[in-house]
Amino acid sequence: MKQLSADAVKLGGIAYNKIEELNPLAKVLKKKHGYGEEVYGKLVDLYKGGNAFAGGRSQETIRRSKSIVGNLPAAHKLVAHFLEGDIDLAQLEQKSRSVIDAAQSQESEPDQSELVKRIMAELDDLDVDSLDSKQRKGFARKLRLVLEETEAADLAVA
Repeated sequence: MKQLSADAVKLGGIAYNKIEELNPLAKVLKKKHGYGEEVYGKLVDLYKGGNAFAGGRSQETIRRSKSIVGNLPAAHKLVAHFLEGDIDLAQLEQKSRSVIDAAQSQESEPDQSELVKRIMAELDDLDVDSLDSKQRKGFARKLRLVLEETEAADLAVA
């Protein structure tokens, strides 16, 4: 052997490159779904169990699971079921499709009343005196534009 490859290094029966593939999935689980360091052990157990990432080359199935888990709402129950081994990747894909579609449609259509409340709260917190003249002019221009569009729409309706 001329050099040590990632496939030659085995950690607990798993090649090092497979551990590297699990790392991005673990990061998504920690950041978005609130798992701690224990997630690494759970993922290794799932991988060694053989069924969770079935359905293709392991690198591809791990990447698909990362994509699905990353698109599910934070701390969703399907993630817990997947990590516990209750469902495999195919079931996760099937069951998550409608959940992900619903979450994406909610994100694309913001609730206007909530948006107005959030903007009003942000305006209350805004320290206009701390803005430089370019920022103040841009801010004022944007406010004028929105108000003019609103007034024009009101006149067209009346």
